[in-house]
Amino acid sequence: MKKKDLDTLFIVAGSAGAGKSTIIRSSFLLDIPLFGEDFHSKFQKTCTSPNHEEIKKYSDAKELGSIFQARHLRALARDPSPPACLLLHIDLRGVVNQLGHTAAVSSHRKRIEEITEIPIPQKLMAKPELCDLMVSGYLSNPLFKRFDKILINTITSSFSNNSQQLLKRKFPSKIKEEIQEKWGNLGFKRRDLAEQYHKEVYKSWERNMHILKPESIYFTKVTEAGDLLINNEIACKDWTKKALKNN
Repeated sequence: MKKKDLDTLFIVAGSAGAGKSTIIRSSFLLDIPLFGEDFHSKFQKTCTSPNHEEIKKYSDAKELGSIFQARHLRALARDPSPPACLLLHIDLRGVVNQLGHTAAVSSHRKRIEEITEIPIPQKLMAKPELCDLMVSGYLSNPLFKRFDKILINTITSSFSNNSQQLLKRKFPSKIKEEIQEKWGNLGFKRRDLAEQYHKEVYKSWERNMHILKPESIYFTKVTEAGDLLINNEIACKDWTKKALKNN
């Protein structure tokens, strides 16, 4: 059995456009306990970069004390001295599209390669069996077994809200109708396929989280009134207004 030489891993996961980055940043700025009061002080130490920004290059993210992204998993696994406590931001689309294959052990990669090409074509990304294979491949990476404790917070959002947020993030100014139609569907060519993917990727994530044997599991969402709920309890009243003010 792999030695548990690392302390605590905090995971924030969700679909692209679900609001993960904004919620993560506001949790530091507004002092919101995303992972409960008992782990809050430890969580607050996982990101020491001044603007709580996310950085693409692994070496820069580590040097600047930033939030790690799903794509950094292999680099973290190869690092002889990764941070003992860290925050990993997981975009579920990236996992299902390609990272589930990249992060998996060789035997799991072969299983994936036997049934699909990589990156996975859009028309196949909504298939439950492929979602499960990619998500489980990612979560089976040996790095996770090195942590003494793992806590997970999944950011949920309706398909329509998710689509609109992704559209605003990618194209903050006025855009052409054809671009709006595409990215209004999470980047998928067809709305029905995008809706099915959105539903299946969250189901798959929930089905496979047990692989990590998490210490605690949380679900976070923003209400229509703008309050931030964690496990259906208000964690921050008027969160939307406060988050926009701090952006």
